[in-house]
Amino acid sequence: MLSKNNFLFMNKSNLISLLATFSKNEAKDFKKWLQSLYHNQRSDIILMFDAIFDKNVLKSEEHIEKEKIYKKIFNNEKYDDAKMRQVMYFLLKSAESFLLFEYYHKDEIRNKIAISDIYKHRKLDRTFLKNIDEVEEELSNSELKNYTYWFHEYNIQSTRLSYYEKQAQKVAPSKKLLSALDYYYIASKLKQSCLILSWFSVSKHNFKLDLLEEILSYVRVNQLTEIPAIGIYYYIYNTLIDLENEEHFYLLKDKISNTSQYFPLDEQKEIYLMAINYCIRRLNEGHTKFLHEVFDLYQSGFSKRIFVDNNRISRSTFQNAINIAGRLKQFDWAEKVIHDFQEYLDKDERDDLVNFSMALINYEKKDYKKALRLFSQVEYKSVLMNLVSRSYIIRMLYEQDEWGVLEAQLESVQNYLRRKEVIGYHKIPYKNYVKFTKKLMKSDIMSRSEKEKFAKDWLLTQLIKIM
Repeated sequence: MLSKNNFLFMNKSNLISLLATFSKNEAKDFKKWLQSLYHNQRSDIILMFDAIFDKNVLKSEEHIEKEKIYKKIFNNEKYDDAKMRQVMYFLLKSAESFLLFEYYHKDEIRNKIAISDIYKHRKLDRTFLKNIDEVEEELSNSELKNYTYWFHEYNIQSTRLSYYEKQAQKVAPSKKLLSALDYYYIASKLKQSCLILSWFSVSKHNFKLDLLEEILSYVRVNQLTEIPAIGIYYYIYNTLIDLENEEHFYLLKDKISNTSQYFPLDEQKEIYLMAINYCIRRLNEGHTKFLHEVFDLYQSGFSKRIFVDNNRISRSTFQNAINIAGRLKQFDWAEKVIHDFQEYLDKDERDDLVNFSMALINYEKKDYKKALRLFSQVEYKSVLMNLVSRSYIIRMLYEQDEWGVLEAQLESVQNYLRRKEVIGYHKIPYKNYVKFTKKLMKSDIMSRSEKEKFAKDWLLTQLIKIM
């Protein structure tokens, strides 16, 4: 008798992991794909598909047992694990083929270039020339002007050149081909360099980016910042390597405002987040004017819905946007974002994040009673969310002169910090937060009004650093 664990494959099977990501429309289209004899000639994988998607099994059952699915496919036939795994394998490969088709089918320009290339190889000259002219015109009219635009332009011109070479016509590569190749390389190099620098600014590693100085000089000399795919990453790169020079940020902000529409939404999200990260770094250094700058970016990004990716929004983006809006007293906007975008949060943490976010808003409104109640409703699966909440509670207790409760809360946080070894570099600022709050409580040097002002300014600064 096989143990139950041998039948469970919800969390272990690549097939179930992949199918669980399918939307309703994707599942519907995949079923049509499987029913096509050109794509699939196995009835058993259609039956497996039906069994898996029947009655919302993927979402309603914590575990899906192989034996139950097997019986739905092969009736009362004795369970054969090798046979079951074979059907699972073929269904997985069919799902991958379907998704590949869907992925590449969306790039119409690429497909039309490929069709033109097919006509060229089949020596259908007139049709080739007609198609390549049409796709070139379509590309020139495209709204998207990111690095893939130049990749497509290069492929169009390269396909043209290879056609003339096959015709034994001596044609020099066009300026369009050479420029497209240059722009594609420069845009790609700058983009990847920005992503690498963003990563290593967090991980503190050194990484040599070859040819960057030469490329940056070439961009400046030839005024290539006017090309959206190049200009936007040129300015992002400068914000990453020259933090103190704020002019780079304002040039980037202007470039985002004027050219972000030329990028697909997923790339717009990357661009916005890199600009936002610059603002947060400046905020962490005490430059509070960047509260307004980062809020402008969040406001613009949420209005365009660029932070929603695959029907999901990250916890950090959601939480930081609410925090910034609250500190700027933009309560209506914050509450609208909570209402409109909470459905895109992961289900497991949605209630906690909504309660936490509403607590922040009520804290900024000085409705401490409501804020404390909402903070208490958060289950705190995250150590850092727990500590951030406690930091706000400490400040509220301080401002209300609740010295006895505050003393107990500070001791509780100290004990919590000693127990939790997993919080890494976050431990130091929180330890300092507790330490200096205690000193502030005992200080006899400052008057009451001076102490209140210092507490407001200093504790706010510390909250910025540990959020």
